[in-house]
Amino acid sequence: MHRSMDRPISHIFDMNMDGKTIRMDSPVREAVTMMEKTGARSLLVQDPKNNGVGIISEHDLVKAFATYGDSVKDERVANFMTLDLVVTEEHADLDFVIKLMAEHNVRHMPVISDAGRVISFLSVLQIL
Repeated sequence: MHRSMDRPISHIFDMNMDGKTIRMDSPVREAVTMMEKTGARSLLVQDPKNNGVGIISEHDLVKAFATYGDSVKDERVANFMTLDLVVTEEHADLDFVIKLMAEHNVRHMPVISDAGRVISFLSVLQIL
């Protein structure tokens, strides 16, 4: 990972993960409710051991409802989450993160600590 300190992202993100995570076995309706309540555009999906395993975004939910209709509300979040996580370290340089997000066409990116735990969730809207 890139560790330049020219413009670190650490000043951008909030270390509080409240309202930014959801369990993989949670129903889609819970994700929708949580996003509505918190204003989040995506949630980190966690396994039973609280490891980040995917992301469920507004885009994922729109696709799910468009494809399966209202019945998707009772399906598990895990069925619709994005699995290929692109992550960045908490000390990463802002320019590097912008390039990484553009390169991988992602709008939401987990931020990991030196210990490898997800400590925040960065949105492209926060950096633009």
